[in-house]
Parts: sequence; structure tokens; C-alpha cells
Amino acid sequence: MRRLALPLLLLLALVPGLAACRDALSAHADEAARAEGQTLTADRLATLMAAAKGLKPSRESARDVANFWVDFTLFSQAVAEGTPFTDSATIAGAMWRELTELKGQHWYDSLMARRTSVTAEAADRLYGGDSVRVLQHILLRVPQDASPADRQAARRRADELLAQARRGGTAEFGALALANSADAGSARDSGFLPPSARGAFVVAFDSAGWSLAPGGMSGVVETPYGYHLVRRPSAEDVRARLQSWLTREAAARLESAYLDSLALARRLEVASDAPARMRAAVDDPEKHRESGRKLATWQGGGLRVSDFLQWLQALPTQFSVQVRAADDENLRQFAEALGQNYLLLAQADSAGIEVTPEEWTALRLEYLARLDTLSAVIGLGADVRDSTVPVDERRRLAAMKVDTYFDRVVSGESRLRPLPSATFASILRGRYDFRLSPAGLQRAAELAIAKGADTTGALPMPPAGPQGAPPPAGLEPATGGPPVGAAPPQ
Repeated sequence: MRRLALPLLLLLALVPGLAACRDALSAHADEAARAEGQTLTADRLATLMAAAKGLKPSRESARDVANFWVDFTLFSQAVAEGTPFTDSATIAGAMWRELTELKGQHWYDSLMARRTSVTAEAADRLYGGDSVRVLQHILLRVPQDASPADRQAARRRADELLAQARRGGTAEFGALALANSADAGSARDSGFLPPSARGAFVVAFDSAGWSLAPGGMSGVVETPYGYHLVRRPSAEDVRARLQSWLTREAAARLESAYLDSLALARRLEVASDAPARMRAAVDDPEKHRESGRKLATWQGGGLRVSDFLQWLQALPTQFSVQVRAADDENLRQFAEALGQNYLLLAQADSAGIEVTPEEWTALRLEYLARLDTLSAVIGLGADVRDSTVPVDERRRLAAMKVDTYFDRVVSGESRLRPLPSATFASILRGRYDFRLSPAGLQRAAELAIAKGADTTGALPMPPAGPQGAPPPAGLEPATGGPPVGAAPPQ
């Protein structure tokens, strides 16, 4: 089983299909983009690019900026027209990622509850073995360049804590870790480290931990990080932790077997030229936006290039670069993982898995909060929403607000904020008119150079979704954790 260490593996199948850019091949070089009656001229786009510190002027960067402008303009024009975006269908489309993750998680949990059961005896057997240990520690961090006096002071403090811990026992060690340990992650959990195999820690720490009898405590242990106190909790202290760990390990194995069995039963196959098609789609998304060519097939369905591009929109912009650089095997595994996740959610749908009313309410409130934040950032206040003002006047005012906002962004006064969700742009583009002009984008890049654009970096991009999650580190497949499904393409 091969999966990706990503926040999600989803396709945008819960919202209306993304409309193709109308008249994308416009020959008018003076117009870079148009959105719901508003125009972004090549000269205006060039001015924005030239003002943005570190933006390398190119047709690709011009397209990125123009796409941001299109999305914000469509939103502001819709607000000026009085569109609320608060009906249930729109919210469900905008929150597709969260809804799909919840459904996938519920289905996964139901499977694991039926198939995994770890007894206390199994946890005790693991505790009595020599392969995995749960340790507690307290760290007094000492920098590598610390003075002899500072190092001596840290050692004295370590000796004091050791004496206190030996007098107080289990509860005292946890309290001392919480109050004194420089390892913030374990300190919050009373000094407990996760179950780990021999060799997982630096040599001195590892040797100390594996030499301890149940309930035993080390002396002061010095490592490159500083001074440690190490304790091996009793079997009773860590039984529940080891049961949870064994359950996760069993679930990971079952997950792999389950998804592989789905792929086998439905005859999931990845096309031999899938990596080349994926790279081509990333290089020219508008050309391939509606492509029905298959990257993978299975009985009753398949993963199309257009589906892949819709999914790719949900990830940080940097991920497109990683797709271009990934080798064929990684891209093949990636397409296979997407197919497996499609099959997973199809089973969840067949089983009638749904989110709870409480979950829906929480998602709705989160979406509305994001929508309000976006309006406030752009400045779409009561003046743009005043129904007593003619709509054309409100639309002009909304366009001015967007222009002002972009000026603030490129000057560094404001951040380029994300839309309420990755699919919100798809919803906007499916409902309203827009187009990009390749000739205008190229002209804008040329004008930006003439205007003295900085070529040392890149325009600050909005965070990856409302939470600002970092982009995935690469396309290396990984195992473990609950799978997240994606609705099968229609």
C-alpha cells in the first residue's frame, strides 16, 4: 500500500465543474483578464508585478496574479450584486474538503472498530519485550556553545531535580517534567515520549533508557541537547499508551490491506503514460482543464486528467513544482493512491456514512466566519451591500475596493488572504463570467520588466487554505493514519 503524506487526497467532485475560461485565447494584448464585467489591463497587471518585491516577471507569474485578481473580483462583484453565498448547497460545495474528510474518517473508524482489538495482555507482552519502550524524561537544555559556568549551573539543577524525582515517585516525575523540561512536546504530557524502538534516540539517551528496569530512573544523562533525567514507567503506567500504539499499528496494516484489496477487487490500473499526462496538465492547466483522458481506471470509473487538475487546485501552489520534479514512479504511486481513496469514499457512500448535525453546524459556522473575514479584508462593507444604491454603482465601488486591496498587498501593507476554501474559486468561476488572455499576460510580463520589476524572489502567496497548512514536503509515499477518501468522478 502506498499513500502520500498529505493533508488530504481529494478531488473537487462535490461542487459544480469548473467552467473553462471563456475566450481564453483572446488576442487582445492590452487586456490580461476580465471578470464579471471588470477588466485587468496588461498595464495594470504589470504595475502590480513591478511593485511586488521579489516577483520574477514571467507569463507564469502574470497568470498567477491575474488568477488571484479574477477570484477576488468575482467575489466582490457577487457581493455587490447581493449574492449571500450562505445556502446549504454552496456551503457544502465550499466545505467539500472538510465534509469528505469527516465522512472518510467515520468510515475508517467503523472499519477499524470492527477489525482491530488489542488486549491489555498484548500491551503487557510488548512492555516485557525488548523491541519497544515508553520512556519519560526531563530535559535541561544546554546550548553547544554554553560557557562552563552555565553548563555547571544546568548540571546542578539537574542533580536537584533528580533528588526530588527520586523522593516523589511517578506523580512527582510528571509534575517536574511539566514545570521544568525544555522538551515542550513531552513536557505537556508529563514527560512521556511516544512508544519507540531501540535506536530511536541519541546513543547516550537510548542506552540509559534500555538499561532501566520497570519503574527505574537513570542518573543525569548528558547528550548534545543538554542534561536528561530518564524514567521507565511501570507496565501499569503505560498499558493504555501501548494499547493505543498497538491499535494504530494494527490499523495501519489493515488499512494497507483494505485499500489494496479494494484496488484489486475493482481492478485499479494506472495508465503507463499517467506521469507524462500529469506533468503536461500542470504545465498548461487551461489546455487540459476539461480533458477526459484517463490517468487510472477501475471497474465503473476512472481518474481523469480534469479530475487531477481539480484536485491539484486544492493544494498549495508550490505542489505543482513538486509534480514537475517528481519521478515517474512517484507520480504513478500518487495516481494509484488517488484511485484507492476514490474507492474508499465510494464504499462510505454505499454504507450511508454522513456527517452528524453537530459537525455540519460547526462547519457552517467556520465557513461563515471565513466569508466575513474575507469581506472585511477587502473592505466589502455596508457601502457595497446597500440595496438602496444602484447595483452598477455598488459594482464600481467593489472593483475599487479590490484595486486598493491589491495595491496594499504588493506594497506589503496587507497579506494576500485565501478564499474561504479551495473550492470557493470553482464555485465563483462556475457561476460568473471570466477569461484570461495569454497575449495580455505575456504583454504584462514584458511591461513589468520595463517598469523595473524585482527579479529576486516571488510574490507572497496566500496560505494553503484557511488554516495556512504548509505544503507537502514531497511526493514520497507514506503509510499510517486514516485514509481520506474522495468522491468518485462522474
